[in-house]
Amino acid sequence: MREHDAPDDQLDECLSSLSVEIEQQLHADGVHLIWHEGDRTPVVLFRHGEGEPGQWVERDKFLGLRSAGLTSVAWSDPDTAAPESATLTGRVRIANGLVEVVAVFLSSSRARKKADQTLSRLLPVLGAFFTLWASRARSLAGNQGLKAALNSSDVPTVLVDPDGLQVFVNAAAERLIDCKDGLFRKGRQLTGRRVADTIRLQSAIEHVVHGTDPRKEGTPVVALSRESGRSLLAVVISVDQPHPEPGSIAAVVRIFDPEKNMDKLLEPVCRLYGMTVVEGRLASLLAQGSAFADAARTMRVQEQTARSYLKQIFAKTDTNRQSELVGLMLRSAVRTAPDLRLNFV
Repeated sequence: MREHDAPDDQLDECLSSLSVEIEQQLHADGVHLIWHEGDRTPVVLFRHGEGEPGQWVERDKFLGLRSAGLTSVAWSDPDTAAPESATLTGRVRIANGLVEVVAVFLSSSRARKKADQTLSRLLPVLGAFFTLWASRARSLAGNQGLKAALNSSDVPTVLVDPDGLQVFVNAAAERLIDCKDGLFRKGRQLTGRRVADTIRLQSAIEHVVHGTDPRKEGTPVVALSRESGRSLLAVVISVDQPHPEPGSIAAVVRIFDPEKNMDKLLEPVCRLYGMTVVEGRLASLLAQGSAFADAARTMRVQEQTARSYLKQIFAKTDTNRQSELVGLMLRSAVRTAPDLRLNFV
């Protein structure tokens, strides 16, 4: 899963080259590549040259090809609006769908000159191409899904290759790096504020990637010092059976910030248990380590008033002690990206 992957551009480039080659081989005026899958509406993967894809996709004779034979080539009837034109269609069934190659000819005299034989010879090659193309498309789509999943987390996460160079950095990690306090980036290498931090981090990555059995030897945790506040904690996690080539994912680096403000994480928990705004504020302060008296002062209320709020919180969360409440709050924290709006249903 590479950060610079652009699935649509990569796949379109392959289809563009193929369309041009087919057009040249058949001496056609245009080529349309159409995907049929089950009962879904056909999708035009790519078009090149003359003709509008809607002309061919919407016709019943082309829609009926979804249930046609495995592989065949057939001419269409001339278009009444343009009697000299013709289309030549080849079908290749792959996986759970059917690829339709529609060649458009503006002159039927040109169209009949061995184009059908040429397309018949090309179909086995096209079948192999589209099998690989479909596999690549599924892989890239899966990568996009994994990126979305990592970006939806509020835990800074970096995927690195066997050389310790970043392959993917999620949105939370990008925000942390932009702060320039504890975690930095030099080229594609993760670094710390001090040289010693960088050496420890890179050594931990190398140990996880090239160690004999990282899981038995333990998962390394590296402290990354900051100018102020507690150090960041970088956890380097091994990947099962990593590929040795550069650019592949060999380890996962997850960063935890002990100074992180927990208000946004705990807010959904307070809503889940039906707390009022002031009750949620008190519960959040206690969960983040404030002493009860300090929490009351922060809220600018008397301790007796705060105790009344706490009794209501105990009742709503089915807890009896402050330590029990804090444990529940922390275990229930919803770890999502800050831009995700949660809605309990």
